[in-house]
Amino acid sequence: MLARNMFLCAAHAAALLIASGASMAQTAEFRIQPASFTNADVVLAGDLYLPAQRPPLAGLVLVHGAGTTDRMERTAAMFATEGFAVLTYDKRGVGQSGGVYEATYNTSRENLALLAGDASAALEWLQDRSELADRKTGFWGISQAGWIIPIAAVQSGDADFMVMWSGPVCTVIEELEAGLGNGGNLSDDETVQAMIAEWRTEGRDTDPRDALRMLGIPALWIFGGKDDTLPVPLSVERLEGLIAAGQDNFEYRVDPDGGHNMNLPDDQQRVDDMIRWMMQRASR
Repeated sequence: MLARNMFLCAAHAAALLIASGASMAQTAEFRIQPASFTNADVVLAGDLYLPAQRPPLAGLVLVHGAGTTDRMERTAAMFATEGFAVLTYDKRGVGQSGGVYEATYNTSRENLALLAGDASAALEWLQDRSELADRKTGFWGISQAGWIIPIAAVQSGDADFMVMWSGPVCTVIEELEAGLGNGGNLSDDETVQAMIAEWRTEGRDTDPRDALRMLGIPALWIFGGKDDTLPVPLSVERLEGLIAAGQDNFEYRVDPDGGHNMNLPDDQQRVDDMIRWMMQRASR
């Protein structure tokens, strides 16, 4: 079994890594096949990880956080070892994927919609695989993916579940303002402040609840009470409002001592809980 000693480094550029000596080559636990799909006239390249010894429990598309992130190999290996078929790909404009990575306005409404289109196309590609003909499929993502995945799920209309680690349930402006207010790496950034003013004036903010209200699929959010990037109390408040309004398909967990990052073995229990939740939804 692939060791799960891993850490998450996710401020705005998030990536899940397994701190293990295991090679990313094909192993007794999983096999890897090349993958590619197209969205908005751009070819995105990645890999499909499949359990080696059994049919997949379900299919999973990994959705990036912010930053120039290529395919999330170690995250895919972790989930494939647990029995999932996992599609991971290089972000648009990164690695072997075509297109342009939008650095300055990566959280603009337009760019989030474009990245959601990429994720939706990835899910469609995954669902066409013969190995998943009778299996459920869904999204897993981190940080910025909390805005992207709900849009992608609405666009595709075919996702069966979604999981978000440190995914915001607040608007982009609210998270940016939280970053400015807590003295983080956005503090005193005049470019960010000007962008906030522009988006507010033009009504170009992104609120994930607009998409979430249209979704009836099971969803799980995992928060850390000491997250200094995401305004967790506000996100929890917004999520509880959706649940109170009738969307009992939504669940969340808050670790009071957790941050935006994931650190194992300290966070092993939360990771195991998340995987159990995913397995239960896959079997329903």
